[in-house]
Amino acid sequence: MSSPKISVIVPVYNVEKYLSECLDSIVNQTLKNIEIICLNDGSTDNSLSILQKYASKDKRIKIIDKENEGLGYTRKVGLDIAKGKYVLFCDSDDYYAELTAFEELYNYIEKMKVDVVIFESIRFDKNKGFCIEERDLFNAPQKKIFSYLDMNNILFFRAYAWRKIYSKEFLDSYDDWFFLKHIIYEDIPFHFQITIRSRMSYINKKFYVYRMRENSLGHILNDKAICDRCKIFEEVYKILKEKVDSLDFLNFIYLDFFIAIFGQIFIIKIDTAKKIIDIIKMALKNVDIFLVQQRELFFFLRAGLRMNPENYMDYLNKKKLRNIKKEIQYRDNVIKNLDDAVKHRDNVIKNLEDAVKHRDNVIKNLDDAVKHRDNVIKNLEDAVKHRDNVIKNLDDAVKHRDNVIKNLDNAVKDRDNVIKNFGYE
Repeated sequence: MSSPKISVIVPVYNVEKYLSECLDSIVNQTLKNIEIICLNDGSTDNSLSILQKYASKDKRIKIIDKENEGLGYTRKVGLDIAKGKYVLFCDSDDYYAELTAFEELYNYIEKMKVDVVIFESIRFDKNKGFCIEERDLFNAPQKKIFSYLDMNNILFFRAYAWRKIYSKEFLDSYDDWFFLKHIIYEDIPFHFQITIRSRMSYINKKFYVYRMRENSLGHILNDKAICDRCKIFEEVYKILKEKVDSLDFLNFIYLDFFIAIFGQIFIIKIDTAKKIIDIIKMALKNVDIFLVQQRELFFFLRAGLRMNPENYMDYLNKKKLRNIKKEIQYRDNVIKNLDDAVKHRDNVIKNLEDAVKHRDNVIKNLDDAVKHRDNVIKNLEDAVKHRDNVIKNLDDAVKHRDNVIKNLDNAVKDRDNVIKNFGYE
């Protein structure tokens, strides 16, 4: 039997509520020559039984039952045994939105001959339903085939392992992919490794449904999660330190991490808080802290290390009060500017009304001028007729004068003949 065209790797951990929907979206794909590697990562619920039920009906499903080692390392176990030409990662609480997804992705990556193809996803939140958030839409370069050098900002390209289809040959050409045991946010360093090493292409199809769950690993906020996040940013910094500006990297840390833990420093251990400060110092180097977006978070965290909880909360409340006062001042300025804008608008309206009246007067005067012009033209036409009559009468008078002169000349001749005949000379 020929090698599968695609290997889909599905790490499974305590997802009995969602697993059937995930598997149904895979086994019913129109592309049939696939292998489905399901790795039970030490589930304590009914997930393994569900996998076995599906495997008994579909020989393409391979089950690996293993001890719990975390999502990232479990992906590596699946990748090591995958035989497909291309690889997809699917989280077991998510599913594919289209049954043609595998076929379309296979055809596209074969056509483009690239290492990785990025595709789009849809979020599903039980409170909001299906939604596509603007920040999730990948701003792909104009080129059909591109590298990280063609991208505007690789730091804010959403880091999901399941959002791409990978060439297995490309993945096998490296042996240092970031797959550690028992660490969350594990796909962020892997994502950046992929980004700076691969030739990529993009297809604007929403093939994947990402389920938002309150108790999923990515939404846990505790001391371990924050320590893991620190470890992740250390790894990302190592990967990208020669690729991106330190200031850009710092802003990435603030926007993607510290906002999530702001105001919760006393939930975590003091050593963890110090670790956060160390991460900042590591990335800072010679960067001016005042150039960093959301830099107040740094000072809040640092202040938290020097105060007891009561003083710290008082400090935060005073900060919030000052911010509220600033917001009130800003609001009052906005209202004043709006009042001025309304007055300006009213003046503009009044001036427009005056302009309309002036326009109407101009139009009326133009109408009168047109009538006057028409009268002048009519009078000129009458004058021309009168002139023509005068000229005609003058011509007749000239003719009459010439006739009178002619008659006088004849009379003179007659007179002279009479005198001559009667001998009066």
